[in-house]
Amino acid sequence: MQTLRTIADDYLAFIEHERGVAQSTVYSYRSWVKHFLKWLDANGYPEATLDAFTTPVLRRYLHYLSGERKQRPRTIRGAFFCIKGIGKYCVENGLLDADPNTPIKMPKKDAAIRKTTNNEEVLALLEGCERQRIPSRIVLARAAFHLLIYAGLRRSELLDLHLEDVHFEDASVLVR
Repeated sequence: MQTLRTIADDYLAFIEHERGVAQSTVYSYRSWVKHFLKWLDANGYPEATLDAFTTPVLRRYLHYLSGERKQRPRTIRGAFFCIKGIGKYCVENGLLDADPNTPIKMPKKDAAIRKTTNNEEVLALLEGCERQRIPSRIVLARAAFHLLIYAGLRRSELLDLHLEDVHFEDASVLVR
């Protein structure tokens, strides 16, 4: 029987190459898989197989995250996105008859806690742009921070920008 690690690796390859999810998603899922497998190993399931991928075991993992690890509901839900994906993948590929995640109720999603920056911190970031040694880097850093600060772009949106997305004639930027 295949190990859960092998199945998880197959699932990660599937979402990366066939579903085309963002690289950051694959990275996050890989991190949670590693955490889950490490937890399984520490809780009596070394080299875990699908026999360990059951509703009671998944519930224990959820209780571990919320109790012992004191993770926020938002974090627990994030951890289980990947685990639920593996369950669905196993059912779709005939490895399991039913997804063991189905009966598990996730904790109610809590509000995001975002630290806001004050004006002094924003000015310090913009002043940091001037420390670049290459003049073109100064301009690039300033432009990037202005888009983050004043247009509210997310990091991933900023990194996905291409030169053809910037329209100087009407002073607009196409965000994908």
